[in-house]
Amino acid sequence: MRVILLAVGKCRDKAILSLCADYCTRLKPYWPTDVVEVAAKATSVAAEQAEIEKYLSKLKPEGLRLIALDERGQQFSSRGFSEKLTHFADHGCQTLIFIIGGADGHTSDLRHRADLILGLSKFTLPHMLVRPLILEQIYRAATIAQGHPYHRD
Repeated sequence: MRVILLAVGKCRDKAILSLCADYCTRLKPYWPTDVVEVAAKATSVAAEQAEIEKYLSKLKPEGLRLIALDERGQQFSSRGFSEKLTHFADHGCQTLIFIIGGADGHTSDLRHRADLILGLSKFTLPHMLVRPLILEQIYRAATIAQGHPYHRD
C-alpha cells in the first residue's frame, strides 16, 4: 500500500521538513510514503478544496481511500490505528491518502467523501505540526503491524 500525505499549504520550516523526510524514509520498507503539497488559498475553503480535487483527479480511483484529518474525527489508540490501516491494506487499498486541510479545515463535501475522518486530538493543532505527527503515527502503525519493537504498551 502506498501512502500519500496531502497537505494544504507550503511548509518552509526546516525542522518540520526534516522530521517529515525522516519518517518517510523510515516508512519505505512498510508503506512507501510521500508528502504532497497543494496551494493554500486565502479566499475560501472551497478554493482549497478545488486544489485538493485537482490533485485527486490525477489518481486512479480504484483502490484509493481517503482519510480526512479533523479534530472532530474518530480517535484511535496506536494499536487501533494500526489495525485500521492494516484493514485498509488487506482489503484492496492500493493508495491511502491522508488529507490535512488548511487553517479553516475541510468542506462538508470532502468530509462526506472520506472513508474515515480521523481526529488526532480534541485540541486544534497547527496544520504544519500535524504533518510530522501523523507521519510518526503511520510509522508506529506499520511497526506494530510487523511486530517491530518500536511501540511499547
